[in-house]
Amino acid sequence: AVAEQVPSAVGVSAPSREREAVAGRPRRSALGEELTRLLDAAQRSGAVSSTLFPLSAIHRRTTTLRRLIGGATRDLDGGSTARGGGGALMLDQLRQEAEEARDRVEEMQRLDAQLNAAPCSEVMAFFRRVVASKEQDSAVRELSQYLEEWKEPKILPLLERQREFLDRKEDHGDASEAEIAKVAAEVAELDFSMDSFWIEMELLERRAGRGGGSPTPASRRSGEDAEFG
Repeated sequence: AVAEQVPSAVGVSAPSREREAVAGRPRRSALGEELTRLLDAAQRSGAVSSTLFPLSAIHRRTTTLRRLIGGATRDLDGGSTARGGGGALMLDQLRQEAEEARDRVEEMQRLDAQLNAAPCSEVMAFFRRVVASKEQDSAVRELSQYLEEWKEPKILPLLERQREFLDRKEDHGDASEAEIAKVAAEVAELDFSMDSFWIEMELLERRAGRGGGSPTPASRRSGEDAEFG
């Protein structure tokens, strides 16, 4: 069913906002105000990306873990024959690898349970209402503009700090790995776009058993696809 209400003025264009500028700053539409509020709330949580897109965050971990499990299984199958006859030391190594593989399988089961239980985020509930509205195309374009407007002043200083740390490390060696890792993690938290909204919605609909299709038309995606195991 088409959801409750989408903030009005979804069709307010950039020129219209410019005409409504107050003190030299464009005035946000109701749609922009709501998106900005939700993004600000996610940032206050300390984990922006996983707060906005919880299913995507879990899905990335399960995808990585599946690859590790697949690689470990191949190693065990190949190693049991190639390393046969290695004595007690080889047996201990195989036992340790088998235990690690079992731990990964258990972790996969926990992640699958989390994926099934993770709630739809507030921003995704808002996005789904926008997509269900009659003004979907113009509204999504407007959301994209507001998203970039919100991200730019936050991510540009981080990227500059990242470059400074990397330059210092290369030139003088006085930037620590901890400093570099910290700023890289902060950059990663803001590494999302409108594609991230479509991917999260695809995961939500796949979980609900409705499958993909109309919510994620190719014309609205830039080539980034969700991987489903």
